[in-house]
Amino acid sequence: MSEYEVYVKRQPTGGDGALIPLDAITSIGWGKITGGIRMQTPVAYLMGLISEETMRSANIKCSGMHNYDNGIKVCIIKGHTPTKTWKYLMELYGPSPSLGERKRKPYCTTRIIQLLERENKHELCRKALRDILREEGYKASRIRNAIKSVSLDGRVETKGSSFSPNQIIRLPKNENVEA
Repeated sequence: MSEYEVYVKRQPTGGDGALIPLDAITSIGWGKITGGIRMQTPVAYLMGLISEETMRSANIKCSGMHNYDNGIKVCIIKGHTPTKTWKYLMELYGPSPSLGERKRKPYCTTRIIQLLERENKHELCRKALRDILREEGYKASRIRNAIKSVSLDGRVETKGSSFSPNQIIRLPKNENVEA
């Protein structure tokens, strides 16, 4: 019997789960595709395989309509897993790739200002700015909202239509700076 226990479900939002010994799970790793109905999750979860015997003895809800020869895929649910176990899992597998990527990136609004500050004229056309941000992993909707936000609060000035890829986005000229 393992000193660590984890709470597992077939899908993160699915029915009942159960607390089982950590050593009852094999092939643990981060993933976004659940077992059973193969639902895609918005963020990565630690997932692994359990035996049909473990599933039945722990009363984990499952349709029973699949081939379980390779094991039954389950999600490890952080909120119901003991803290001691979760810390141990983080030592072994590291933080979620979804969270890790997000943690390393500044807010999109901050990144827009940083990119404009490094330009000679402190300006970029919308398409160039969007291309850089997309390359860095920001989503199109996030970029659109961030440009709108920094424009409305006065951190940037825009020239041209927001529907045009040629719209100029620039830092405001500071009249108090001597040339």
